[in-house]
Amino acid sequence: TDCTKSGRWTVANSTMILGGASDVGVPTTSTLTIPTAQALHIGTGITAYPNQTVSLGVSTTVMKGTNSDYRVSLQDGSGRVNRYWNAFFDNVAGVHRAITGTEAFATRHTQHDYFAWYTVPNGNITTSGQELVWLNPLKIDSTGAVTLGVGSVTSTIVSPLDINGAVNINSKANVSGLLMANGGVTLGAGQTVTLPTGSTLSLNAAVVTGNPTFT
Repeated sequence: TDCTKSGRWTVANSTMILGGASDVGVPTTSTLTIPTAQALHIGTGITAYPNQTVSLGVSTTVMKGTNSDYRVSLQDGSGRVNRYWNAFFDNVAGVHRAITGTEAFATRHTQHDYFAWYTVPNGNITTSGQELVWLNPLKIDSTGAVTLGVGSVTSTIVSPLDINGAVNINSKANVSGLLMANGGVTLGAGQTVTLPTGSTLSLNAAVVTGNPTFT
């Protein structure tokens, strides 16, 4: 049976459920509005949330999965835009938490004045509502600098390229400008280092081992 309503149709303090193969259509000249501090749920997942405060921010869309939920949240208190898998922000405690402990990992993408990807590695989540300790393997800040890695093993790509850690090259490195090494340089025995015409190799107080050939 069709039900047609002109003007505003408000369902206050209630839940409207469409069963079976029902569709919701919004005309091209109309707007579907979700009130502030409400979430739009999509899908048939039945994952239950722990008994903690779930920040809905200004606007949140929740895609309900069978293992956990994927959440897109605007201004939930931990950045302008966050996309979560198996995670949410508890704005009362000021921490992120796991939705479920049966999904042993979580991911988060944040867009603020930077872009960052966070992860809780597989096996580190065991309990629903568990406070999450994020690793941040990738971040791009507003200057264009890219930071890769976690903990003490990080590399920051700026202009010029600065790598704060070991560099292992198993194939070939092409340098079209200036290559500088301020520490030790180790090359495999018999390796050949070829510098294009006009390029410079600067080894500042470096020790070269491995008996390479320079051409």
